[in-house]
Amino acid sequence: MWSIRRLSLQKLAKLQAIHNSLWQAIRCLECYFQLSLITLLMKFFIDTSALPYWLYLSRVEHTRVAVQHYVATVECIKLLEIVVPCYLCTRCDAMQRKFLSMFYTVTTDRRSSQLNAALRSLNLQLSQEKYKFSAGGMVDINTEMLGKFFFGMISYIVICIQFSINFRAKKMSNEQMSQNITSTSAPI
Repeated sequence: MWSIRRLSLQKLAKLQAIHNSLWQAIRCLECYFQLSLITLLMKFFIDTSALPYWLYLSRVEHTRVAVQHYVATVECIKLLEIVVPCYLCTRCDAMQRKFLSMFYTVTTDRRSSQLNAALRSLNLQLSQEKYKFSAGGMVDINTEMLGKFFFGMISYIVICIQFSINFRAKKMSNEQMSQNITSTSAPI
């Protein structure tokens, strides 16, 4: 029985070391890619906001269908480039919370005080060190950020389309006014 407890303690120590290494790797990546990740997120926001507007303009201006398909394909790829990392980061956070819950329930009915102490230590480490990946501390990359990203993108697209419609309507009314002026000012 004692060898099983010792083996469990050794495995918990290894698990804790792996968790610590993973957490340090995440922080190192976050620090190394801090500025480039912020820049990349801004570029994705601009690209994913501009491409649907260009698609709308190409439909209005009756450009070739191949161009429209190309723009739609590029937009889908850009959206996947932002959706996949957000989903993966959210899943990592959910798995960490699941492990935290699992280790907390395991500690409640153990007889070994050493094993309980090791499990509590791991539980404490899991609760303090979150697996949240952020862009320089400005934005946590997760599905909540993705929702805000989509809301901002859709709002920007709607504003651009409204501006385009108003601009075209004003241009058409100015043309009609100039035609009316030229037709009424013609010499008799």
